[in-house]
Amino acid sequence: MKNRVWIAAGLILVAGVCSLAAIGLSKSSAAPVAQAPTPCSGQPTHVINAAFTPTAVSPSQIVAQRCDELTLTNRTDTEVIVALGPHEHHIQYPGFQESVLDPNQQYSFRLVESGTFPLHDHAHDQLTATIIVH
Repeated sequence: MKNRVWIAAGLILVAGVCSLAAIGLSKSSAAPVAQAPTPCSGQPTHVINAAFTPTAVSPSQIVAQRCDELTLTNRTDTEVIVALGPHEHHIQYPGFQESVLDPNQQYSFRLVESGTFPLHDHAHDQLTATIIVH
């Protein structure tokens, strides 16, 4: 009888240890929780410049880091309507507002979200560029 009690106690102990190990494994194999990017505060890391010219946006590929500032300049002799997204399918971007720029006027905004974003002049849809934010 004494042996049966010890065997039962041993089995209960082994079952408990196995259960705890299984719980620990399931917690450690869970996918990590994505964290929101840290907010951009203070002065921008860099100021990136691009210009709308009569024939193109220069540079046509604008590469920047998160928290940089992008300054767009109208170097044409007519107004430019700065928009993000493909022509006719504009997208929202934090801190960006579709803007009309007169000749030589500038518009700046902080690049707070990583990704690839099309840029264009809504009034002259051939003037396009791509913004890549790392």
